[in-house]
Amino acid sequence: MFEHYASLNKNVRYLRNEVNRGLQYSIDRALQAATGDYVVWAASDDRLLPHFLERSMAMLERFPQAGLCFSELAIMKGKEERVERFAIDPNQGATFNLEQYPDYMAPETMRKHLRRRLIWMTSNSIVASRRAILEAGGFPPKLRWHSDYFTYTLIGYRYGVCRVPDMLCLMRANDDGYSASGANNPKLQRRVLSSFLDALSDPRYANMRWLFLENPVLFSPFGDFFLKVAMTTPRHWDFVQPYMRWMFEHRLGRPVEPRELWLKHLPRFLRANFAPRLLAG
Repeated sequence: MFEHYASLNKNVRYLRNEVNRGLQYSIDRALQAATGDYVVWAASDDRLLPHFLERSMAMLERFPQAGLCFSELAIMKGKEERVERFAIDPNQGATFNLEQYPDYMAPETMRKHLRRRLIWMTSNSIVASRRAILEAGGFPPKLRWHSDYFTYTLIGYRYGVCRVPDMLCLMRANDDGYSASGANNPKLQRRVLSSFLDALSDPRYANMRWLFLENPVLFSPFGDFFLKVAMTTPRHWDFVQPYMRWMFEHRLGRPVEPRELWLKHLPRFLRANFAPRLLAG
């Protein structure tokens, strides 16, 4: 079917691996084979809505210095494909509503907003500069289901981003999908997050470690599990205090002083997350 479709459209190139080489290999192969200025990585079960490319490219034409354009996060659930828009949810809109951001955010503007909350740039909503992706080194294979998050954050840090404050695509909410199943496997997720932290110190990604230390909200998609990984890896201990402090300030809705963090919240976290394993062992 795909070969037939490609034969009917001169602008379509059909690539097929002789054996299953995995998602990361295929993404890199497609990235190298592409010839356009911009690329879109969306999963096969995601949905791009009408005007997705038209409106995204219009923003990129206005701001050619931007490394990517992103739009609102929205998901489909169940066989009936119920649409959930976080931006209009009274309980979550403050985080996901893109109206709060300017049309273009230079790197320094992004860092200013990251001190308040995470900028949700989901990969299926992104149209990215192919040149910027290649200059960033592509999508690091060891980071697997978090490789797109790492690379797009790096691109934003280097070039800035623009946004369309509207729903232009839908992400399939699927617990059996590549990202969800991987992230929900503690053994695999620990390995991937450890590689993620190692990448932050890689000279090829200069200043990325500083960016995450300055803006620990960037670790929030990994939840509490991130702290378990960082705490058990001495070379990454410098990430523990900034993220833990952000985490408790976010949950309590108020500033947390270092004394309170170390004497009250840290012992509770350790008892809840490490004591049961020690007792069982």
